[in-house]
Parts: sequence; C-alpha cells; structure tokens
Amino acid sequence: MIRSLVPLNIPTFSSVIISPRRLDQPKAIELPGTEGAMNPFFSPDGQWVAFFDGKRLAKVSVDGGTVVPLADFDVMAGGSWSEDGNLIFGSGVPHSAGLMRIASAGGTPSPVLKLASGEFFHAWPQILPGGKAVLMSAVGDPPSIENFKIHIVSIDDGRRKTLARGGVTPRYVPSGHLLYVNKSTMFAIPFDIEKAETRGTAVPVLDDVAYDSVANGAQFDVSRTGTLVYRRSSGDAASSMMRVQWLDAAKQTRAAVGQPPYICRDAAPFTRRPARRDHDSGWSQPGCLGL
Repeated sequence: MIRSLVPLNIPTFSSVIISPRRLDQPKAIELPGTEGAMNPFFSPDGQWVAFFDGKRLAKVSVDGGTVVPLADFDVMAGGSWSEDGNLIFGSGVPHSAGLMRIASAGGTPSPVLKLASGEFFHAWPQILPGGKAVLMSAVGDPPSIENFKIHIVSIDDGRRKTLARGGVTPRYVPSGHLLYVNKSTMFAIPFDIEKAETRGTAVPVLDDVAYDSVANGAQFDVSRTGTLVYRRSSGDAASSMMRVQWLDAAKQTRAAVGQPPYICRDAAPFTRRPARRDHDSGWSQPGCLGL
C-alpha cells in the first residue's frame, strides 16, 4: 500500500520546494531549505530524502528540519539509497565521473564505476535487493537512445554486465522482470536477479510513458511490492500536462495525484512516501514507494 507523497511544489518555474503530503491528508507541508531541489530519492526507512539543489547533494528529514549537505557536485543524474547507509548516484555532464557512492553522513564521493570509452555519463541507478548490485543506464556519446545501454554493476568491484541496449531508466520488479523504456514505450523482460541475466525477449507493456526528450530519462518508478506509477505522454505538445497514474499487476490504472502539471521522482522500497515533483519541463521521473 502506498500511503503518502513527497511532492516538489513549484509555485513558479524557478521556485521548487519539497513538500511531504500523506495520501490521507489534503495538504502538503513545505520543507524550508529545499528550494531548487531536483531528483529526490528516499532512505530505506522513508525518513529522509536526498536531493540535488543545483550545486550539491543534500538530505533532509521528511518531517522537516535542517538540510544536511553531503557533497558538492556539478550534476546528479538520479540516485538510490542502500540499506547499508550508502548513496549511489549518477554524475552528469559536463564533468561526469561515472557512477558514484557516498556515505549518508556525507564526505568525499568515490567511484563505483568509471566511464568507459565512448560513454557520456551514467544515470538512473537502482540498488537491487541485497545491496550487492545496482542497475543503471550508461549513456553513449552522442546521447541518442541508440547509444544507451542498461547494465548491472557489482557495487564491490565495479564489474558490469550488459542487460539491454536502446533502453533507459531500468527498474527491477518483484515479479522477476526488468522494466525499461525506449522513448515512450515501456518494455519488460524476465530477469534472473541471482544469475544477473535476462531471459527471452523484451515485450512492450505500455506505450504512453512520458520521457525527457533531451536525456531520454523515463518518468516512471516501481515499489518493491510491485506497484508502478508513471506519467502518461500523449505524444504531442500537451504531453507535459498528462496525469500520473498507478498501474497494478492486473494493468488497472487510477489517478495517483491531483491536477497536473506534475512529475514524480525516484523513491525507495518499504517507505511510506513516494516523491512527486510538480514541473512542466519533463526533467524528472516518477517515484513509487510501497509498504
């Protein structure tokens, strides 16, 4: 069950602020100090949210309080928070350092995986159950969808294995599938998490997932219990105003939140608060947290 949201409220285009709201409550509460927040993601217990403010990675309690800076960084391209207290995040252009790791208390980021020849940046990580490996997208140069690869990466030694080509925003779901998106189409392929390999052929499961036309990041996420939330795309200029919807295992949909515009962003399993970002530019992704 998903019980609450942590929106990024945007009264104006340049004024962004994280605003927790329980699903059973009508109003959100803004968190001071989170102005300009982007790409939020949650701690495993759902009590903290990490985010990028345009110049640094930081965290804040979902109940409010002082924003805690973690590290200065040029660009963060999505992140994931592990059970052992480490955060893994993608570093974007212009000074990409690959896939990075930092302690939740802050400090100096260290590389999990450096860029290979021909790679532009690493993005949209998801730490897998068990905390030993992470899914991520490697963006080729030039960053067209044909130059994207989805890898599974060992967190301990950085060994990687290619799982799919031409896809972005990989997400593992408890049914034993890997989800990813190519433009507005979401694909699913059976995925053996123990053997770190896919089986069979990827099949399309949704054809109206909104995505960022610049970096190609897809605007969806899933909870560990299997609930998927995504932002629909109409395929035209109005797509930035489509509603975020829940999608259950029976492929039934229902509205997730109120009136658009909005975009949701990553979250973590077993917490009570998925993230939501109100915006009209298409730069973030949905988040979904299940209990």
